[in-house]
Amino acid sequence: MFKCDKCGCEHNSRTVCPKCGAPVVIVNEDYLLRRQQWEEQQKNNLRYKKKGENNASGLVSVSDKSSHKTSGRAGRQEAFDKNSSEALTNKKAEVTIAERFVGFKNSFLSKLREVKAASTEKRKKREKEKNADDLKDNRREQRIRQKRRKLVFAVSIAVGVAVCVGGVCGGIAIYRGIDRSDVRYFDGHQLISINDGVLLNLDRNGESYSLLTYTEALNAALLGKIGVEAGGSDDLLIGWKDGSENILVSDMGDITDEYVFSQSGRCIAYVLYSEPDEKYFLVLYDLGGSKYSVYDSDRRIKIVAVDDDGRVLFDELETGDYSTVVGMNFYVADLSKKLLIAENVKTADYDERNDEAVFIIEDRLYLCSVSDAVLEKYDDMISDREHILVNGGVDSLVDNVLDKSLLYITESGLWIYENGYSFPEVEKANAYDEFYYCGDGKLYYRNQNKLYYACQDIKEIEQAVKSARKDGNTDVQENLDSIQAKKATVVFEDIDGDIVTSEDGTIWCVSEDGRLFSSAAGELDSDVTGCIELIGTSGCAYVKDENLIVLNENAGKSKVLVENVKTDKGSGFAVFSSKKYLYYVDSSSVLWKIAKNGKERESLGFASLVGFYDN
Repeated sequence: MFKCDKCGCEHNSRTVCPKCGAPVVIVNEDYLLRRQQWEEQQKNNLRYKKKGENNASGLVSVSDKSSHKTSGRAGRQEAFDKNSSEALTNKKAEVTIAERFVGFKNSFLSKLREVKAASTEKRKKREKEKNADDLKDNRREQRIRQKRRKLVFAVSIAVGVAVCVGGVCGGIAIYRGIDRSDVRYFDGHQLISINDGVLLNLDRNGESYSLLTYTEALNAALLGKIGVEAGGSDDLLIGWKDGSENILVSDMGDITDEYVFSQSGRCIAYVLYSEPDEKYFLVLYDLGGSKYSVYDSDRRIKIVAVDDDGRVLFDELETGDYSTVVGMNFYVADLSKKLLIAENVKTADYDERNDEAVFIIEDRLYLCSVSDAVLEKYDDMISDREHILVNGGVDSLVDNVLDKSLLYITESGLWIYENGYSFPEVEKANAYDEFYYCGDGKLYYRNQNKLYYACQDIKEIEQAVKSARKDGNTDVQENLDSIQAKKATVVFEDIDGDIVTSEDGTIWCVSEDGRLFSSAAGELDSDVTGCIELIGTSGCAYVKDENLIVLNENAGKSKVLVENVKTDKGSGFAVFSSKKYLYYVDSSSVLWKIAKNGKERESLGFASLVGFYDN
């Protein structure tokens, strides 16, 4: 329903009002245009209305005049009615034509608006659909672009990681491929490096020095001037390490045969004796820091060990007639003080792995930590509370060639102290045997020309410890003492020459009839005339049919290195292995350098000492 704005009539027409003919105004659709059209229509209606009034008044006056001119009232009335009727008819006709024109016009405009509105709606719908499609396409493209970016990022990361890994692996390979090893040797007068040439000359300034002691790698040495009395020269003793020299203190007395380097060669301890004063002087010197300390004693001093931290363990021996030892005290000293560890010891040693002093008092074996934390607590003497009792009934300490654990002899046989516990290993062993303890209860030892093997059950030992702790027994050692020692069996006989070991702990030896034996693989070859230690890698070198053969690793393939070689199996020299070369000394004490591919062979000259230094 619509309501006319002019007369208020309610109707259903969308064009004009059926009562007054006014155009229908649809709210909010082209309102200004319709308003203008309506105002023009009102002006037209007003103009038509005024014209009709003028026509009506004119007829009346003409009629009045005619009534005076014509004859009779009836004639005038008839004329008036006729004119009025014609005027009314003309007026209605004019109004009808105008209304039709306006209605047509309004209908046309309304249709035009409807068509325009429909077109606009369709256009907006198409634009909306297009926008929706564009949005979908944009989202799809964004997802595709995002996936592409992620893929590119992932590929970039993968490539970067691959490059980094490749670079690191390549760097590691290059680093590992760099040969940092160095073979050094004395030719009688000079210490020579195969990489750097002459490192140390014993003949200097018209004077000669002797080589008193040195490290195994020949990276440090102690030199003493020949034929010069103590106090006669400022450079009687020289400490040399990796190219640097220190003139050592020596004016208190003459150098004795007691001098020991630490493992790396950083520290050295030596003993001087002053005959007029009847005093011994222990000198501890740090070659790296050029610092030293001197401790004097009325007793003879025997050096036990020197470590790289600047500590020395030594015995002070009380001697009787004919220099017989009647008493021994065990000491530790650093650059600041000297401490007594124990008095009246029978044997003393040093466990470098655990930084502990090892000693026997009467028949009891003790351990005592000599770490900095312990030394800082005391001024003159380490308390007995620091002593740890290992076992009783101990006869002596024995050397473990592989240096893996502490070994000692009791009446029942050989015992091993490992990981804080002591257990019996093998029965019927004595201190004169050569022991090679490999760890995990596995032991080889040589008695005369036979090689024995025994293995203790480590699981049984662990079970004994657990059982003692479960029962609340604080003395775990009681359970371990109840374990039975194993009986050794012979694994190789008629050993000829020395037993050699490789870096992985494998034992190698040769029998009198030329059989080559390995503790890892058994018998490997025959007709072998000599077994030589291979330093710098795992394996062994040996001589067969006058050929020097290198066997890398335990089960590796043997390779003839040198043909028609002359070696002296009793010379004590080893074969040294670097990345690309092998070095060995023949029976004439000539050092040879040989490429591992067998294509190069060079004589380096006479060698009285040979050492392998690995940076």
